Amino acid sequence: MDQKQDYLRILKIISIVFCLVGIVFTAIGGLTYKDMRERMETYIPVTAEITDFDRDDYPYISYTVDGKTYETRLSYSSTTMRLGQKIEIAYDPENPYEVIKTGAGGYLLPIIFGGMSILFVVIGILVALARRRAKEKEEQDNGFIVY
Repeated sequence: MDQKQDYLRILKIISIVFCLVGIVFTAIGGLTYKDMRERMETYIPVTAEITDFDRDDYPYISYTVDGKTYETRLSYSSTTMRLGQKIEIAYDPENPYEVIKTGAGGYLLPIIFGGMSILFVVIGILVALARRRAKEKEEQDNGFIVY
């Protein structure tokens, strides 16, 4: 095989890999979005207060459910969070220690995977188009008629 054929084969592999990664990211984004939507339907919203931060800057929050105060670490962090700040969360009525951040921050993971999936699929398609053009050019250079 000559270098042009190797080049075309490499472009084909790159295109396939990028498209497959994009599809996987789409699935992950969709599943995390679905999980978040299901939680938002069953979890109960409440206002919490940031009481502390761990060494990785994840906040500890305090909130009250049916007269009982709960304290837990939130698995979401933002540079805008401050000690004493009130934030909106939702808790699992079966386990009030299980909480999620509500609002746009709660959907951060699906948004990231959704955006990355679009990026990877677009790159895969662009590489496939570049491969097609290179193949057509090679066929024209070799005297083949390309339609």
